[in-house]
Amino acid sequence: FPVTIIFGTGVSEWRDKSGFDRHVSQAAASSQPAYQPQGFRFSPAIFFNGTSTHLFRTSAFMTSLGAISVFAAMQPGTTMAPTLNFAMAEGQTTTPNPIYGPLVNFNGGGFRDQGFYTRGDGGTFNPNLFANGYTNTPRIVSVIDNGTNSVFGCIDGVAGSPQSYTRTTNFAMDRFCIGGLFRSSFGLPMQVAFSEIVIVQGAVPQNIRFLVEGYLAWSCGGQLAANHPYVNRPPLIGD
Repeated sequence: FPVTIIFGTGVSEWRDKSGFDRHVSQAAASSQPAYQPQGFRFSPAIFFNGTSTHLFRTSAFMTSLGAISVFAAMQPGTTMAPTLNFAMAEGQTTTPNPIYGPLVNFNGGGFRDQGFYTRGDGGTFNPNLFANGYTNTPRIVSVIDNGTNSVFGCIDGVAGSPQSYTRTTNFAMDRFCIGGLFRSSFGLPMQVAFSEIVIVQGAVPQNIRFLVEGYLAWSCGGQLAANHPYVNRPPLIGD
């Protein structure tokens, strides 16, 4: 993990390991998140303070349209404002809403797996996918969007109910932010620590979701539900 981050006053860059160079960075020292060597059980983490720290890129992270799967080993903080906040979001500079916003806090209900804005100009907010609040505890979170009209999320491998949405305007993503939402400027921050994030183009099938959740849980120290196929052992070659 440490080889993927560059230090300034805090973390000035978190480098993408995929080979596509989709790195996120922060030049302003006062906005750089903190590195915590023991931040996520036995694994290092990057901590975002919920007020000012964030990492971002001002070019497309994924594709302009289509299905997406987002996985994270993360821990929501203890400070949750009674507003809509994003731990991670992607969108466009000129639109009021992000294309997707996994890992949000909404209406003071504590951390919830995901609220979702439809992918389009002026999209509407769908209700939370997973109503239970999980704060100040390491979690394995998954969000699977079919790219057309449905999205569902999981916490520790337990799936919430799918939510439907209607895509409105098609446009290209040009902002990606961790720690909040970045449009023309930074806003809607969330206090959260991330150990690892995996973003995949396409809606992965259930067996692949299980594998990624198992990998994150065993590599980062997260937990999984009792009936998860990898709750008692990590995924192995051949699984």
